[in-house]
Amino acid sequence: MKGLINWKNEVVEHPDWFYLKDLGGGVVQLTPDPGEEIQAGVPQEEDNLNEMDKGAWEALQAAKWNALHIKYLQDKADALQGEVIRVTLTNTQKYPFNNSKKTVTLGTQRTYKNYTVLTEVIDSTGGGVGDIRISDRLTNAFKLEYTGGASSVVIDCYVQGGM
Repeated sequence: MKGLINWKNEVVEHPDWFYLKDLGGGVVQLTPDPGEEIQAGVPQEEDNLNEMDKGAWEALQAAKWNALHIKYLQDKADALQGEVIRVTLTNTQKYPFNNSKKTVTLGTQRTYKNYTVLTEVIDSTGGGVGDIRISDRLTNAFKLEYTGGASSVVIDCYVQGGM
């Protein structure tokens, strides 16, 4: 690609002057009479215009790539930020039996099922919590349960990734 073209207009002494020649029968011929050339202009020719087109096309391609890259980085940032879902699980059976399994719907649907769910027990009543289990992951939900004898457990689920 060439360097920058320093575009210049042609500048003449009398840009709007013409010779008038009477051709007879009411017909006249006008011929430009610009006078002396003060500054030569840059020609509008194929090479210069093609270089300009090529530069505009390359700038457009770079802008498209940058837009895709920004979208990719935004998706990654959104996936890292994640979401927090508070869930209350209840169990009506006596230990060692437990019917606390519940479907948890994600606030943001994921593209992939390989998201991470970290859990934090906030509160429990009526016994021990035991283990927290996550199963049946889908792009829009997962199942959550605990294994202990507690009658109620409040859990915060921190969901990241899967985007």
